[in-house]
Parts: sequence; C-alpha cells; structure tokens
Amino acid sequence: MTVDYLVVAETALLDVSGCVSIIRIGHTMQVHEFPGTQVLTVVAQVTGARTEVGGHQLSIRLLDEQNVEHWECASGFEIPEPKSGHFYAGFCALIRGQLTFPHEGPYRLEARVDGKLERVTKVLAIQLPDAPDSAPA
Repeated sequence: MTVDYLVVAETALLDVSGCVSIIRIGHTMQVHEFPGTQVLTVVAQVTGARTEVGGHQLSIRLLDEQNVEHWECASGFEIPEPKSGHFYAGFCALIRGQLTFPHEGPYRLEARVDGKLERVTKVLAIQLPDAPDSAPA
C-alpha cells in the first residue's frame, strides 16, 4: 500500500469518474498573526494491490519541528477489487479542515495507512507583512 501523493490545497474536487481536480497547491501557509489558522483541503491518493483489497485506516497529522501534533484526521476507507487486467486500485481522500499554526516555521504532514508511515509533506508557516499605511498625508 502506498500514498502516491499528499498535498495541501485551497480546495479540491472529485468527479463521478474518479478524477481529482486540485486548486492552488501550496507549501507555504501565510497567516496574518500567530497563532493562525487556515481552512484548507488535504488531498491523499492511496494505491493498493490486489492483495490489499478491503478496509484500511488512513491517518493524517500536522506536526511541528518538536513533534507536537496540531491537527489530525483519521478515516476508514476501502481499496476496491482492481478492474480486470489491472493490478492496483486506489482511493482518494479529500479532507477539508481548519489547520492551526501556533508559531512561524516548518511543519510536516504525515500520512499513515494502518499505522505505517507512508508519506511526509513539508509545509512552512509564515506571517504576512503588515499592509502599508495608505492614509493620505
């Protein structure tokens, strides 16, 4: 079982044919002040072989450099029987959530399937500069 990709985006959509459209993938989270929050979509594509058909558990966590967890989402999913002539089948998770960044600096998203670490994505939280004073003199 593998997590093919794990990204943070503004939003994502999954159509009826199973194609995912991801809008504005980002690795830098910009907030006005710390602690800061952003409502984002975490997208994870999981692929399993014929031998992995059935129920599994996906867990995604946001951690900082000190391994402090700031967000977690866990969900059960099913790897279906692959189509005839195919060896693999997939599952795509679109998780919309409010991610909290208590301080500036590097963070990471960890994706675990059935407790095994499968993918890590690095993100960076930064503070937006103050807007220039636009009052007329």
